[in-house]
Amino acid sequence: MSNKVKEKLEKLIEQGKHVKSVNFVKVNEPGLIMPDYISGEEYDLWMNKVKIFTSKYCKEHILYDEIINVYKTRKNSWGTSAYDAVMSYLNSLLNDGDFIKDNTVDTDNYSNLQKTNQDQKMIFISHSSLDIDYVSVLVELLEDIGFKGKSNVFCSSVSGYGIPMGKHIYDYLKEQFNKELHVIYLLSENYYNSPACLNEMGAAWVQSKRHTAILVPGFNYNQIRGSVDASKIWFRMDAVDKINEFKNELIGEFDLDDLDENYWDRRKEKYIKEINSIYENNKHKSSPQIVELEGIEEYGTDDELRCFFRFINKGNIAIKCTYINIEIEDKYGGKADITLSNCDLNNLILYNYENKRVEIIANKRSYNISSSFNPYLWSKYKIIDSGWSKVV
Repeated sequence: MSNKVKEKLEKLIEQGKHVKSVNFVKVNEPGLIMPDYISGEEYDLWMNKVKIFTSKYCKEHILYDEIINVYKTRKNSWGTSAYDAVMSYLNSLLNDGDFIKDNTVDTDNYSNLQKTNQDQKMIFISHSSLDIDYVSVLVELLEDIGFKGKSNVFCSSVSGYGIPMGKHIYDYLKEQFNKELHVIYLLSENYYNSPACLNEMGAAWVQSKRHTAILVPGFNYNQIRGSVDASKIWFRMDAVDKINEFKNELIGEFDLDDLDENYWDRRKEKYIKEINSIYENNKHKSSPQIVELEGIEEYGTDDELRCFFRFINKGNIAIKCTYINIEIEDKYGGKADITLSNCDLNNLILYNYENKRVEIIANKRSYNISSSFNPYLWSKYKIIDSGWSKVV
């Protein structure tokens, strides 16, 4: 028999003692009427872990409401009162024989139960595939925080975190929505211009319990709309302080190991530099026309591909697409470099503010497509270039 809850309690109490040793602030200024207090990143992380523990194991306990209330009011508490109260509650739980007994589990079954619980809880990143550069950096940050592999993170555009080979896309997405999701919405103009993203937003908002809206650089809070009520849960992707809070919340929520401070500072600095670099590279490429690849599959004979594109005209005049050069990559690195002419596009015209889906049949022999490229496993793409002209 084993009692992981007792072990977690003992660990929280030991961590609490450490937090006080590193985050205790003694007030020595003469004439200042203010008690000593506790404040710092370690303290915030520890408090988040206490909240997660309480929510998981103590909902039926008589102390539940009191612990949660202390957590909610901790930033307005006087001196060390919030810390002292939480430490008192944790020790009371540890000495509550009935509580400890009720949370004793069979060791043989515990590992399987723990794995099942972990498999049912994950991060779901809702995003536009046009924001793949930002998405990739965000996934790397999650890896730095402690998330490893697709068991805890789903992101359809990043290799290793998307839809497994052999799985039907809609069936697999339905499976994910049955799990306990923390949905991260990576919001941008690309996101709101994609009907697929907006449909996903609505479904995720209904099914998930926790939400975080992250705004790409250049996209503002007043542009948020739709299902997401982001009045309390949004932050900009390049906001350093918010990134720290985000990291602490995820570590507490998913019971991840604490990070070495120097290690985290290096990873965070790298993340911010990459985000700023992407923004600088992209801000000169803004265009009133948007082309988004929504799907690709083999068609007819083995020599043809059927591509599904989303064309959007954000301007107030009619335009014609004269050509598109797109590079597509599958999850194993196979690539297809396709240039579609005006003829291939069937003399495509977009009227003012038009948004429509277009199906294009492309002959493989006409383009630079590697023999290893698998259209059913495509994971990302990039519009290399496109041409547009006014309709006279």
